[in-house]
Amino acid sequence: MRIRLLTLSCTVLAASMLLGGAYQFASAQERASQQQVEKPAFAKEKKQKMKKGERRGKNDKADIDGSYYRGPLEIALPACCDESCGGEQLLNVFYAGNPDNFVTSDGTEATSPSPALQTHMDQYNNGAFPNRQFDDPASNRVFGHTFSDLPADITCAMLEIGLKARPDLPSNDQLHLNFNQNGSPTFAWGISIKDLPEANGTWEKGQTAVTRLDLADLPPSGSGKTIISSINAGNLLDVYIQDDTAVDYMILTVVTYAGAWTSWLDRDNPSGKGDYETVSDFIKEGVLPQEPDPICIQCRTLDGVDWQDAGQVYHCDLPLGGRCVNAENSEQCLDYEVRFLYPD
Repeated sequence: MRIRLLTLSCTVLAASMLLGGAYQFASAQERASQQQVEKPAFAKEKKQKMKKGERRGKNDKADIDGSYYRGPLEIALPACCDESCGGEQLLNVFYAGNPDNFVTSDGTEATSPSPALQTHMDQYNNGAFPNRQFDDPASNRVFGHTFSDLPADITCAMLEIGLKARPDLPSNDQLHLNFNQNGSPTFAWGISIKDLPEANGTWEKGQTAVTRLDLADLPPSGSGKTIISSINAGNLLDVYIQDDTAVDYMILTVVTYAGAWTSWLDRDNPSGKGDYETVSDFIKEGVLPQEPDPICIQCRTLDGVDWQDAGQVYHCDLPLGGRCVNAENSEQCLDYEVRFLYPD
């Protein structure tokens, strides 16, 4: 199931969402006493101003017997929400699967992998392992789901996943994001589940975790690894997990800006002193207007690598623009391009 829940203004609203009574996470004992489990119905609880950098929903508690309880579900906000460029930010929330603590009395919930991801899944272990659906408790199965038709020009995103280690050998299971059907590496990012911060270095039968991944700053902590460009390239996010880990649900929260982006602009080559894609030069050349001022900038190499992943000293900021100085790098600057966001 893939449903767009809401679009809110990051700078005005808290992304506080409630699961109505029956839809809260419950312990195994509580769930055993329930005869029926209804389908989830997300309901907005309240609107309130967010504090800068505030996070939501970190009240999870897990225990090794496989049950976990969480109070009312609150969306974890991406790091850039209520920060950075200025202008109105829009929060878009999508979910897949039912957050029902792996209950299967009402059946499993279907995944929806993209055709490319499905082909890759079918080839895992020479096709010996079937596909895993949400809540599926079986071992030796491959999980894949694609959030498709995402909004354009996402600036940051948060992915939350409810996980549970099953028999037979979950300790070697891995989580991967965004399948690359055209080359190497196979996925834009991946990690052993035991290395997720919430797993605390182990991933054994019965262990549970709710992991939240900042897709603009993925683990290991401080690496600065981002897959935002990869998401924007196809307006989708693939999630792939193998092969002894059950998935309860996923929530994807993405941030976009209200306004209009320019096309990608490249006015200079990295010969001479460096590569300069500055606002003042673009204005002088009639490419950008003198007014209003741009409210956001994005920078990348000509082959689409985000400037933070290019391995060079680069300056991407306003009001100046994008600059790479040859003297600040051990090798000649790469050729960069930039684009600017203007208010509506």
